[in-house]
Amino acid sequence: MKRRAVRLVAAVLLAGCAEVKQGPDVFTEPQAEDFFILDEILVEDPAEEDQDEQDGQDDAWEPTPDADDPATDDPALDEATAEDALADPDEPEDAAVDPDVDPEPDLPWGEAVCATPGRINDCTMLCLTPVVYTVPLALSASLGNGKVMQVEIDIQDRFIFGEALPFDDLEVSLISPRGTKVTFWKRLYGGDSWDSAYDFITPWQMPYWWDEGFGGTWTLEVRDTMWTGTYTTLNTLCITPRNPADFSSVDPGAHVSGCATASGAITDYCSGDAPDPCQTHPIESEFQITDFVSASTAPSLTVSITHPAPSELTIVVRTPYGTDITVWDESPGSLPPSFALASHSGRWMTGRWALIVTDHSEGNTGTLTGWCVEAN
Repeated sequence: MKRRAVRLVAAVLLAGCAEVKQGPDVFTEPQAEDFFILDEILVEDPAEEDQDEQDGQDDAWEPTPDADDPATDDPALDEATAEDALADPDEPEDAAVDPDVDPEPDLPWGEAVCATPGRINDCTMLCLTPVVYTVPLALSASLGNGKVMQVEIDIQDRFIFGEALPFDDLEVSLISPRGTKVTFWKRLYGGDSWDSAYDFITPWQMPYWWDEGFGGTWTLEVRDTMWTGTYTTLNTLCITPRNPADFSSVDPGAHVSGCATASGAITDYCSGDAPDPCQTHPIESEFQITDFVSASTAPSLTVSITHPAPSELTIVVRTPYGTDITVWDESPGSLPPSFALASHSGRWMTGRWALIVTDHSEGNTGTLTGWCVEAN
């Protein structure tokens, strides 16, 4: 009677052999040393019958081919078999590709990519470190060179005790997949500083990445740089790569000008309340240029100000790139008829412009009656 050995193994987990870590579905499998053998016995299998052995001969053993044995593999046969198994009998064969015909590109120009709305916490009272909020926006990697990016950012109006707050605590930038960063909103009011209502301008048509690759991930960055007493809510965050064909007739070297004509009072340096009545009270005037024009030479700035002592003033122009250019810094004499913005030569005129005028000495007030920038 043929007998077989049956090993009875009882798997007993020892205390502490399985380790559970923090987090879902984290479990360490028990190891071999966590088990022990209870017993090994010989049992008789009644289902098996005695078999006579051949005289002087053992049962012949023939090895069976192993499917994993490299010696038995036929690479060509295996590859053909795999292709046959994956093939769909109802699917027609691939048509021949004409090397002289370019495949239709996957260029989803004009399709908006949006992010989930969010909220930006207010900076602390001292605001030693700005609050930074970033949003990645991925465009198709197959996009080629573009010209204009449309940006839609709807920021909810903010109020403190029923009074509208300007947006001069925010800096908003867009960074291309190639790393080109443009801060198109740098502590702007969203209107003239003496207004009682402010608006974060949207949408924007931006040519700053003209003929640059548009495919890849763009990053929108919003920085809160000043304590205002309330948070900022972003309702809409979208970018849309405009079809370059729509701008084939644009002349970036055309003449362009933009002006602000509203009048604002230039406050005296010492016109505040006690205990610190003497401090600066800058006024800010803003306007938008929407034409796609690049300055081939230095743009010209003209400012209309009435003030008995211009030497008490500083005048700064903020460009659409978020760059501040100081054109008058408490200089002696009268204001010139115009200023050349040499550092803006070769850059786009498109976007938001701001003029900031500040009185730095006691005793005089004045009025800003208008200003303009002009290029080409």
